Amino acid sequence: MEYTIVELPERRVVGPVIRTSNGAPDCSEKIGGLWQAFMGNGMAESVPDAVTEPYTCFGLYYDYAMDDETYAMMVGCESSGEPVPETMEELVIPAGTYAKFTVHGDCVNTVVQAWNEIWAMEDLTARRAWTVDFEAYPAMEDENDTDIDLYIALAK
Repeated sequence: MEYTIVELPERRVVGPVIRTSNGAPDCSEKIGGLWQAFMGNGMAESVPDAVTEPYTCFGLYYDYAMDDETYAMMVGCESSGEPVPETMEELVIPAGTYAKFTVHGDCVNTVVQAWNEIWAMEDLTARRAWTVDFEAYPAMEDENDTDIDLYIALAK
């Protein structure tokens, strides 16, 4: 799986958060439930002054705990407004250097497969900053046939 190195500006994202680990038996259900709550239950519409270009929503992974392999996961929209809704949190994706992967396919299986491949890339793992990694979704007509960008924060 190939990637390019890119420099990204800081972004402010607002959305609900869960904590999980890849090894948790309910990991898929927790992440899927978070997406469903955000996209299917109207939470996305409550993000103040949502920015929809170039991406309409994000899946963010951060606050990595190496001892128990847990992390926080947020589904959200970039926002330029206030206040943050009570059921959501705010996270700033830091400006910096990222490995950018672009995958094409469906929003679930293609992304899961991409993450499995990224986790297996030892050379990339050694370069990771372990700050905020994320999936970025553009506006799409068909969630089973779209391009999705994945960004992995790299250490300086």
